[in-house]
Order: sequence, then C-alpha cells, then structure tokens
Amino acid sequence: VDYLDISIKWLQTFLETELPQVKLINPQGTYILWLDFTALNMSQDDLDHFCLNEAKMWLNNGTLFGRSGEGFMRINLALPLSELKAVMGQLKKAIINK
Repeated sequence: VDYLDISIKWLQTFLETELPQVKLINPQGTYILWLDFTALNMSQDDLDHFCLNEAKMWLNNGTLFGRSGEGFMRINLALPLSELKAVMGQLKKAIINK
C-alpha cells in the first residue's frame, strides 16, 4: 500500500507539472486509476488509438464502464515506479508530438 501511495503521488505531481491537460481522478482505494483526457478533444476511438500506437501504452478504455467513461482511460499502477515513469515519459512525448 505504501508503494502504491508513492506511485500515486508521483503520478499526480507529474501530471500537474508536465501534462496538465491529463487529469488524475483521485483514487478511492484501488491501484487502477482513472485518467481524464477530455482536454485533448479526441473521440474515444482516437484516444484509444493514440494511447496504444503513439504513446505505446495499453490502457483500459473508459467506455468499458459506460458512456460516462468517454474521454477517460484507466491505468494499472501495479508496476515498478521506474516503469510508470518510463510510460509517462512516452505519453508526454506523444502529446508533445501530437
């Protein structure tokens, strides 16, 4: 739990400082977190394609949970912090190059 807290805090700080257009939804006791990509103004299909093919990240599509999940993706934090940092670097690079 402590390790997950470290990862969550790191992710929140990273998004706030490096990718303010992607918002972290405050987690409520899980290691799978919601990310709000609505500021990127992409359709859900485009967002899914962008994350997988441009950022090279496999995230869960938010619409698996209904229409209100449009513009959202879910990320699993059950991974080493070094990998999370690498993946977020990939996302940052993809958004910059968008």
